[in-house]
Amino acid sequence: MSLLQKTLSFDDVLLVPKMSDIKSRKEVSLASSMKDKEYRLPIISSPMDTVTGPEMARTMSDHGGLGILHRYNTIAQQIGMLSGLENGSAGAAIGVTGDYLERAEALVQNGVSLLCIDVAHGHHVSVKEAVESIKNKFGDDITLMAGNVATAEAFTDLEDWGTDVIRVGVGGGSICSTRIQTGHGVPTMHSVILAAQVAKRALVVADGGIKTAGDAVKCFAAGA
Repeated sequence: MSLLQKTLSFDDVLLVPKMSDIKSRKEVSLASSMKDKEYRLPIISSPMDTVTGPEMARTMSDHGGLGILHRYNTIAQQIGMLSGLENGSAGAAIGVTGDYLERAEALVQNGVSLLCIDVAHGHHVSVKEAVESIKNKFGDDITLMAGNVATAEAFTDLEDWGTDVIRVGVGGGSICSTRIQTGHGVPTMHSVILAAQVAKRALVVADGGIKTAGDAVKCFAAGA
């Protein structure tokens, strides 16, 4: 079997216009649910220290989206970022080594209902162990997000391990150097299509490589 495969990037895909009976933008709803919580704006800000702190999390919540507080600090500092935020209005990132379980417990005790396992390569045994540990500890009391993954096999594994929401896309972000440093990656558009085809219950989050509003629309159409 050839190692070369044809894949689709955002620039390779266009949606075909069709007859519409929508007369006003107000008729359109982009609302999306994660377990029992609905978001008017299906956009999540990245758990990077240069992206999501308390101000971004608050702004995302005010607009109907979700911010995920980064984990590049101490547990006490991350808990401190929750001050002034309503319980449940933001998610929070954790890792897969060191104090990640202690961090997860502290975050949940302080009202966080969505935990994000934030690592570069989500299809990894350490992620499997972390997902299983967190699910054993908290069960369905929390929503668990993990990633990033790029293949259908990886998406299925994370879903089978117990992940509720899966970040799809490796190497496509404007600041990501994965493709340059390691030679690994799959166009995010292609990864989203593959993930949506195999998803049984986990939600698909398109992550990385989205440069325009049109790219986001293509992801929504593909199943994100």
